[in-house]
Amino acid sequence: MENLHTLNKKQHSQFSVLKERSKEHGDTYMAAATFPDEFPHIHHKFPIIFQRGNGDDNFNCLALLGLKDGENLFIDTPDFLEQRLPLSFEVLPFMISRSGPEADEGNLVFDPSHPRIQKDGKIGERLFDDDGSQTEFLQNLMRQLKAVVAGESRTQAFVQAMRDYELLELLSVDLSFEDGSSQKLTGFYGIDGKKLSELGAKALKTLQDKGYLLPCILAHASLSRLGDLVERRNKLTR
Repeated sequence: MENLHTLNKKQHSQFSVLKERSKEHGDTYMAAATFPDEFPHIHHKFPIIFQRGNGDDNFNCLALLGLKDGENLFIDTPDFLEQRLPLSFEVLPFMISRSGPEADEGNLVFDPSHPRIQKDGKIGERLFDDDGSQTEFLQNLMRQLKAVVAGESRTQAFVQAMRDYELLELLSVDLSFEDGSSQKLTGFYGIDGKKLSELGAKALKTLQDKGYLLPCILAHASLSRLGDLVERRNKLTR
């Protein structure tokens, strides 16, 4: 999303948002940002991986929804609509931008051309009431976005701990599909299970005291869900 506008009631008084999730509504994302507090709720469904940020030393924590750009292998399936999703996916196409005159608090921005945005407000959830006040939908959306921002901050602290103990390993996974095609998944990092198992009692206690040990274990365990993504791709080609 590059055409980002800052939300304001004067320009966007009639705008509404479609809540339904589908390919037609622009939900074909390969991955969604996540954070350690969410791992207990999503590790059994999505592989949790890490990706180095562009041009910096930070890492993004992601839940994989597909195996290539523009592929969401869960969308348009009943289980996708019923399960808990990463909060960053739930709030799309909205996000918090920390640039501009109100950078300290952040601005709520979105792409008006996104398929889920309706400019006439005839269908979907309105953002503002007729008197210009925020709707309950918008108020809840803002609470969710603040939780995402807080989660992103905690993610960096968590990732730094993983790096301190050298628990991040560069992934290179060979994937084979029923139609005879293959793919190598690269460019992402995962938790190194061997190094995690070799940590001493002091290191484990430090991670436990900071609340990082369980998310670390769950992120490592979630990599087994890569097989589920392969099977979902197979079903599309049968």
